[in-house]
Amino acid sequence: MGISGLLIIFHFKLWNGTEIKACFKEKLFKKIIVYAGIIVLVFLIFYIPVIISDSRKNFQNSKNFIEAIGSKPANKPLSDKIQKGITENLKYYCLITTSQCYENGHMQKEWPAVVLTGVILLGGFILIIRFLKKEISPLKKDFLLLLLTWIGIFFIITIPVSFQLRPRFFIVVFAVPFIFMGLIFNYLEEKFGKKTALPMALFLTAGIIGWNSHGTYQWFKEQEKSQKSAFAVKRTLILKNKDGVTLGELQRVADYIYAHRKTGATIYYYVKPEHVRPIDYLLLQKQNKSLKFSNMKLNGDPQAQFFAITPAKSELTPVIKKFKEAITIISSEQVGQLKVWEIAFPNRVINSNFKFKATAGEKDRLYWKDVFGIKMKKNIKQ
Repeated sequence: MGISGLLIIFHFKLWNGTEIKACFKEKLFKKIIVYAGIIVLVFLIFYIPVIISDSRKNFQNSKNFIEAIGSKPANKPLSDKIQKGITENLKYYCLITTSQCYENGHMQKEWPAVVLTGVILLGGFILIIRFLKKEISPLKKDFLLLLLTWIGIFFIITIPVSFQLRPRFFIVVFAVPFIFMGLIFNYLEEKFGKKTALPMALFLTAGIIGWNSHGTYQWFKEQEKSQKSAFAVKRTLILKNKDGVTLGELQRVADYIYAHRKTGATIYYYVKPEHVRPIDYLLLQKQNKSLKFSNMKLNGDPQAQFFAITPAKSELTPVIKKFKEAITIISSEQVGQLKVWEIAFPNRVINSNFKFKATAGEKDRLYWKDVFGIKMKKNIKQ
């Protein structure tokens, strides 16, 4: 919307005071207001619970987001950031276009995909300038200007974080390489005629589809292997930690804990912070009211039963480093990239008067039912 707004300002020359009144008489401007209103309405429908939830938490999520943005920029000279921005943009546009260029520092191995992506991007920019000079239709000119502004603004705003760019940042420009391909196909038809341009366009399109089909196959193959053994993943690009852990593995870990629980025991488990919520959720899905569990704490609970979930390659090293206590292994099982252990701390001091206190706490999110004060029956899953 911001980029579209800049284009509207340029198109209607709103910096000229005399043009502002005229703009409000334009049917196009009225349509833009209607479309903008619809976008805002849809946004509010989906995000009112999020906004209210954040306000009840003193806007902590918003503060965390702003803090994260502020901590992203690397302490590098501007020239280095621009250079890095160019290479990172080329790499991720290559990933979008061909599903290649996913490994850091290995772009030389993927030179065919890099060259193709470079040709598409460079050709697209050249053709935008060419079409802007020749095009008569205001609507087509506006589209080309919007495209140029869209790409340029995105590149500029990512320069400060060029050393921390991730594939998800490029969702907003996902369509760019394919729009550029459309411009190239249009030029080929104009230059060589439809009979010659059509086979060329079909050949390039088939190559792109083939490359992406191969990449998709490789991604699913990696996910399949990740469920069975511990190995270095390459195509798991969305999450910051490339550990290859899937929901299926976490489900099997939760099943192991549930199957090995003792009657009346309180389960304490260790797992990496990013997997705490999934494990909590999966244990809650057992719908066993007598099931008591918590993150691992070394307390005096006489009913304590301990489990540890660690990367398979790390064994129990993370638990030993954190608690610095002697550990006895009762049982274990490898689940793909993870390994789940039932353990005991033989030197732990038992307190017969200990009482377990659940730490479920207040919900950290709201739903529409919460906004309108609708009470749900307890036996209905949320």
